[in-house]
Amino acid sequence: MENKEITWAAIQPLTGGMYLGTEEVIRKQAKYILSYPGLEEIIYDKKDQITGMGNERHLLEYLKNKKRRPVYLQFQQGMFDIVDNPIIKENERYYYDMRPSCIHEWITTNIDLIVAVPVCAGLSGANTQDHGKQDSTKNNNMKFISKYVLETIKPKAYIFENAPALYTFVGTQTRDYLNELAEKTGYSITYIRTNTNLHDNPQFRQRTFVIFWKWPHGKKCPPPDIDFHNHPMKDVIKFLERIPKDATQNDVKKDQMNEPLKNFWDYKFIKHKFGKNWRKVIGEGSLVPYIIDHNLDQEAIEFSNDERVTKHLTHCRDKRNQSKGWYDSSITITNNDHVPTIYFRSAHRILHPKEDRFYTMREIMSFMKMPYDFEYLHTWRSMGSVIGQNVPAGTIKDWIIEIKKVLDDWNNKRNIFPKTKKDEIAGNIYFHNNCNPKSSFYPNKQKQGFKFK
Repeated sequence: MENKEITWAAIQPLTGGMYLGTEEVIRKQAKYILSYPGLEEIIYDKKDQITGMGNERHLLEYLKNKKRRPVYLQFQQGMFDIVDNPIIKENERYYYDMRPSCIHEWITTNIDLIVAVPVCAGLSGANTQDHGKQDSTKNNNMKFISKYVLETIKPKAYIFENAPALYTFVGTQTRDYLNELAEKTGYSITYIRTNTNLHDNPQFRQRTFVIFWKWPHGKKCPPPDIDFHNHPMKDVIKFLERIPKDATQNDVKKDQMNEPLKNFWDYKFIKHKFGKNWRKVIGEGSLVPYIIDHNLDQEAIEFSNDERVTKHLTHCRDKRNQSKGWYDSSITITNNDHVPTIYFRSAHRILHPKEDRFYTMREIMSFMKMPYDFEYLHTWRSMGSVIGQNVPAGTIKDWIIEIKKVLDDWNNKRNIFPKTKKDEIAGNIYFHNNCNPKSSFYPNKQKQGFKFK
């Protein structure tokens, strides 16, 4: 096996899980990070008070403190703009004195692997504006980054993470774009369906990973074989016990991801209604849907005596009567075997499985498999808005391990062709279902009438 040193770079790493997971497997820092203006900034209000920080500020300061921060470059364009000749500059705060005329050549030379975290809002169920639209402009971020990577940088492998719908029928039009781009630029594609709870993590978080593989010598071939990864973690308490006693941002009194639980009307009503056995009564789920489904809304309105509660419960009840759903931000309880997907709506509302409290910032970071010495630089308020825009470091590690196997053996090409008879190989696209391996397939081998699940 060749086992040469792999050179890699990150594009738009956001909160940092994708970057840190890759760094741990490759065992060296990236050559550079390429992103967009604003993602590294401190956000101020009109009174010059800090109200938040860009996603990547936390990662950049962490890497700086560890003395392993790479060059930080930025596209001079909007995140959803698709341009043919992008302008790239160094960020002034992270200045390395690189001449502009050298940037293009330096970015594109000897890069084996690119990792990226494109915005997933176009395909995300949390996108309330144009979710389900095949031509959502919010998918342009994914399309442009892929276009730039495959046409300009041309690495041996490129992996990015996105919403679960990219693997399904909903993502057909976006996949068609990616498939055509890969064909034109000389790449094969592996679409991966997985769930974070299969990667030593109790978080239920279905996602799609996409890996582009460069054709050796320009000759079209199928994607390489990669292994499945199934090491579930189904005990939240034991998972949290891994957190070191001296870990920061883990103070139950001051580092919880919201104000005290006693201030929430839905918690007070349910506890008043069912007493100390309220958890057993509710079982699992969010409190407001339970109230609506069990026709307790009028009783809750009278108990709370709050106009905002009345308006919200009336809205939810009307939606239910119309057989429609609604986005719920009420308190959520789960069993000890998992936590729900952590994103901006849920981060502040998930209860600890045994204690009547919200999770701490450190506990939430642990569900994202961030290093125990990684810190968010502002309050839980800003953390809640960026934590879901992250890739759990443990999840990406498993796929980087697979990519590294191929890159280490690249010249011998033993891993380039799958263990499938040539007459069964169906083009340069493969769907790798890590949640249900038997459902993995080459697209044109499916029987007529097959539907994505």
